Amino acid sequence: MRELSIRSGRAFVIVFAVNNEQSFYEAQSLWSLITKIKERVVSFQRAQNWVDTDMTNASYLETSAKYNINVGELFKQLLIRTYGLANNE
Repeated sequence: MRELSIRSGRAFVIVFAVNNEQSFYEAQSLWSLITKIKERVVSFQRAQNWVDTDMTNASYLETSAKYNINVGELFKQLLIRTYGLANNE
């Protein structure tokens, strides 16, 4: 089921708890699975350099599901960036 969701997905949000090392490893594992299934053609380093240099259509947003900080904003920004939705839609 997870692989099917990845194959049909257009955008992905990978989250981890900054106070939990295991969740960070699980996020890395999920990223590896996504790049394997989606047949990655751009290396991580190349993409990271691009984001660091231009920040074109990329952002960094810390969230907390526990305290409901920026969770809605994360998905709002994801929809705006993925589907071009305006802020009021």
